Amino acid sequence: MKEKLLASAQKNIQKGQLGKAIKDYQKLVSVDAKDIRHRQKLAELMSRAKMVEEAIVEYEAVAKHFSDTGFYLKAIAVYKQMQRLDAAQPRFYQRLAELNEKQGLAGNALAEYRSLVSLYEKQNKPGEAVGVLEKMKKLDPENLSIRVKIAESYVDGGSPDKALTEFDEVCKVLEEKQDWPRLLKLYEIFIPLFPDNIDLKAGLAQTFIREGEIEKGMQWLKGLIKNNPDNVFILKTLAWAYRETGDLENARVTVNHLLKVDPADLVMQEEHARLFLQLDKAAAALEALEPVREAFKKAEKVDVLKDLYEGLFEALPKDQRVIGTLKSLYEEAGEGDKLFDLLSRAGDGSFVDEASSATTEESPPVLEELEELEESKAEEVDALALDEIAEPDGVDTLAEADLVEAVDDQEIEMDLELEVADEEIELAEEVEDDVDDGVVDLELDLQPVADLEEDLEELLEEDEVPVESVPAPTVESELEEAQFYLQQDLLDEAEQICQRLLASDPSLEAALEKLGEIQSRRLQSAPAPAEEPDDGYFDLAAEIMDDGALDATEGMEGVDESDRFQFDGVFSEFKKGVDAQIGGEDAEAHYSLGIAYKEMGLLDDAIVEFEKTMKNPARFVDGITAKGICLAEKGSFENAEHTFKTGLANDGLDNEERISIYYELGLLYEVWGKPREAFECFKRVASADSFFRNVSEKLTLLGNDLGISRAAGNDDGAGKSKKDRISFV
Repeated sequence: MKEKLLASAQKNIQKGQLGKAIKDYQKLVSVDAKDIRHRQKLAELMSRAKMVEEAIVEYEAVAKHFSDTGFYLKAIAVYKQMQRLDAAQPRFYQRLAELNEKQGLAGNALAEYRSLVSLYEKQNKPGEAVGVLEKMKKLDPENLSIRVKIAESYVDGGSPDKALTEFDEVCKVLEEKQDWPRLLKLYEIFIPLFPDNIDLKAGLAQTFIREGEIEKGMQWLKGLIKNNPDNVFILKTLAWAYRETGDLENARVTVNHLLKVDPADLVMQEEHARLFLQLDKAAAALEALEPVREAFKKAEKVDVLKDLYEGLFEALPKDQRVIGTLKSLYEEAGEGDKLFDLLSRAGDGSFVDEASSATTEESPPVLEELEELEESKAEEVDALALDEIAEPDGVDTLAEADLVEAVDDQEIEMDLELEVADEEIELAEEVEDDVDDGVVDLELDLQPVADLEEDLEELLEEDEVPVESVPAPTVESELEEAQFYLQQDLLDEAEQICQRLLASDPSLEAALEKLGEIQSRRLQSAPAPAEEPDDGYFDLAAEIMDDGALDATEGMEGVDESDRFQFDGVFSEFKKGVDAQIGGEDAEAHYSLGIAYKEMGLLDDAIVEFEKTMKNPARFVDGITAKGICLAEKGSFENAEHTFKTGLANDGLDNEERISIYYELGLLYEVWGKPREAFECFKRVASADSFFRNVSEKLTLLGNDLGISRAAGNDDGAGKSKKDRISFV
């Protein structure tokens, strides 16, 4: 029977009668289901007859048979035929990839997985795409392109945290290989996916620096730090960039600011001291290290501390604090040779082998002061017997308190460390003052030895200064902080510090100089008309400033610059040229022209341009603010006030725009001589953003003048504004 069916099928195929041939093979398959060749031929005939679904069913049965029996290559060939029949079926790609893996053909497997990922992306199935990519990563873990694709798929699938985790893993691999060009490309891919991620942008800046493009990296960092002045990673990268360029002073100033943010960072404490040493400022390095010396010991960074103090000793060989610290470190480490060398080099009498001598050259040992003090007391009391002096409360006799023995024998032992030297000196000075005043009151001046020893133990326990304790800011540190902000072009922050210093000392020249520099930079950064070469843009400012444009009025008596622009219609001709070149809806062009007119003192023409600017909602606040400022400069205070209030009445303003206009209105009231109204405006600004420009200083100064304390809501710690608008007042 099989033979007859086969013969019939062959005849039907030759005659082109595929339907009859298919029926013959269906009968053959039913007679002998194990004969896989008949099923495969049936599938081929169905395929030729466009019976796709039926053909796929038969092909899958054939492929499963080959796969189960280990004939992977045959199974692959069958699935390829199925794939051609229906390329939109994900399972065909999946099975082909798996079969290629089993056959050891990793490249073919990756190709199938890649096609499957593309298919899932077309079908908008990011979750399934990620699953396939994870399989690809296992198959080829060194292929970074796969891992990048995984991260992108996580973003598309709404899992940004997983995407960043994957990105970080890829970054680590590239960093270990120091493959900076590929890492740069990676950042270029990911930053658009996470436009608000500061760490990614800072990482890009760091990679630019590593690649040798230091200037480009610095530009990124300075742009980032304007809105993130206390970001530790940005600050560290910026300090490193300064060091890479050889700008050690700016590196040190940046590290100093970083330590104000995170004083417990001993790595940066070390860097700060080393930068001081490299700048030949050993004394400053010592002052920076002394408060954190014990912190280095606790953190088991004794070798670092030793190295730093050895550097200090080379620069300050007579400083007793340096010598005392090194002596202690060498003794604890058992480094006898170094200790001997230290004592030999300090053997000119500047070093005394007592802990109490560890003071500066300007501070004599406390024991010597106490000895001189006792002799002075002895002379003043003359022949006064100790038993005739009033005894301290709670002590039966001076002998019981062992004071007589302690004073006569002068055996009070005060083994103090460096950090309590100041307290000792103050103690001695207070006693000397009492003696100078003729006061001999042992009830106040003397303590029982046991009590004194307890006090000394307490002082020794207070010797350890935690890293977190930051000293109160000095004028020098405040000026240095202002300088840091100036370096990053953070003009408002620098101005706030200078204003704060001047409030305490109006004649402080350094602060006044920095304020002058701030104003100069603001003028330099004021907006100017954009240059657009070769597109027919009419550059009014350039044309007006051209010497030939003013020949008609040159040399005429009584004609100043602004008059000459309008004299005999010269300036009106320029305005006609402008109107012919730009459209009424071009807000950017009108705003730039307004700035140009304003800078040339043509306030009325500037106001006209700013009114045109206001018609564009995106430029409304800029236009109305600039118009109000121009009116204020003209002395038209009421119109300026009306303009600003019109702006505030706009319901479409966001919070930042509203406080910006309130700030400008406050400045107007200041100039107008209305401090009460100015105070109320600045109070509104501070209630929304207490760090907006110098509003806190404005409120303080006005409050002092008006006799008003800081208003509620002005010190609520509101977040720093994202963007401070430039004022031209």
